[in-house]
Amino acid sequence: MRSFRAVRRRFYRLAWIATVFPTVKLVSDCFGRQNAWVIYGWIGVAHQIGAALAGAGTGAFRTHTGQYQNAFWISGVICSATAFAFLFATKPLTGKGQHDRTDMHTSTELGEAEA
Repeated sequence: MRSFRAVRRRFYRLAWIATVFPTVKLVSDCFGRQNAWVIYGWIGVAHQIGAALAGAGTGAFRTHTGQYQNAFWISGVICSATAFAFLFATKPLTGKGQHDRTDMHTSTELGEAEA
């Protein structure tokens, strides 16, 4: 039993490293370093909401039909349609911080400019 826990812990750490750091890098490249952690947080929130909706929807589907098979087919179709849609995404996400508001003036600068 002890060895199973050690193996599970190693795989969990490996999965965390394989998903978190590339996602943070991608978000940082697309939205800038200043906004990366906020955007990454919203990605986490969206992921959790989607997981909750998928779990509740699958449970409701199981209660209504008595089986999980159709819920899995629906999930597979949605995932395949999303992957297929990304094949036709033409606008590259290379903003390099285009959403940083460095061009905005602070209120003290505006006050000094008016005075």
